[in-house]
Amino acid sequence: MLTDDTATPCSGLASFIAPASARSSLGQRNRAVWVVCLCADWCSACRDWRPVMEALAARHPQVQWRWLDIEDEAELMDAVGLDIETFPTVLLGREDQALYLGAVPPQAEFLERLVARLGAQGAAPPEVIAPAAALAAHVWPRLHSPEMPPL
Repeated sequence: MLTDDTATPCSGLASFIAPASARSSLGQRNRAVWVVCLCADWCSACRDWRPVMEALAARHPQVQWRWLDIEDEAELMDAVGLDIETFPTVLLGREDQALYLGAVPPQAEFLERLVARLGAQGAAPPEVIAPAAALAAHVWPRLHSPEMPPL
């Protein structure tokens, strides 16, 4: 259960294919990287963070950016055993691996560095934590559907 500000690296199941033509300052080494922000509509920090995530999505189109409201997805969060108490929290992955699950400071530069470092091709996946792997497995099938549109 994630209940504090401690960042938890992880590996799990999710898969994305980014367009080959996509280019940005994060570079080609980050092909197939995805970021899901776990937030809540009632949270003012989340509401402030969403435009930052949208700006990141515009600057880095080769990365898949998604928003998951944990209140709307309470059953999913219970099913995977996650209790998010610190916002914003992100789940970051590359291809079929969840690479990071943890709270992040609401600063674009921090998230860009995290994506660049962990999303780099050849980055060694850290230890597995079951809830992150389970969440990635549930989220992945929905990422290309209308119920979870891109930012």
